[in-house]
Amino acid sequence: MNDISAISATPSSLAAQATAARQTDTASEVSTAVFKKALDIQEQGALQLINSVTTPSANIMSGNTINTTA
Repeated sequence: MNDISAISATPSSLAAQATAARQTDTASEVSTAVFKKALDIQEQGALQLINSVTTPSANIMSGNTINTTA
């Protein structure tokens, strides 16, 4: 059986636990914000790369033959 009286519930203990929980929440929020910013930067780089690719020319078939008499 669990002994409930063994749980520390002093005001200072509760305050310390609440502070620790809040610090964990804040660290998680910061980590999430940094991750989202990194994704945004990666997205911008990918879009720039995609936009830098030229479209193929209308004469896409040129260069498909081999001159065997040369």
